[in-house]
Amino acid sequence: MRKSDLTIHQLILLRQLYSSAHGLSAFTLFKKFRGSFSDYLKVMNQLENKEMIEKKKEYFFIITKLGFETVLFNNKLKEDKNWRAIPSEFLNSPPLKNDFYIPSVNLLDKKLLKILKVR
Repeated sequence: MRKSDLTIHQLILLRQLYSSAHGLSAFTLFKKFRGSFSDYLKVMNQLENKEMIEKKKEYFFIITKLGFETVLFNNKLKEDKNWRAIPSEFLNSPPLKNDFYIPSVNLLDKKLLKILKVR
């Protein structure tokens, strides 16, 4: 399955079914959908037509082998997270060997501090 064949909503529902042990009810899928009910029904019908999900009972869905493989090989939900990038103004060069270093007193060994205070 190519990446362009699925929308983000279809992938969200497939991932929810993929992460469930034995499938999910239609209501649970809708709660996790993050969209309107009409969009949810369209996406569910599209996934059923593509044979990626299967209706086991009246309101219970499981993921098929094709859907399972699609989730494994499709990384469309893994987008770049720009908020994780550190701005260049906050990046420093690594300290040199001769640079001064002030350790945190809280991280020092308590026994060592007692020895240093006695002297």
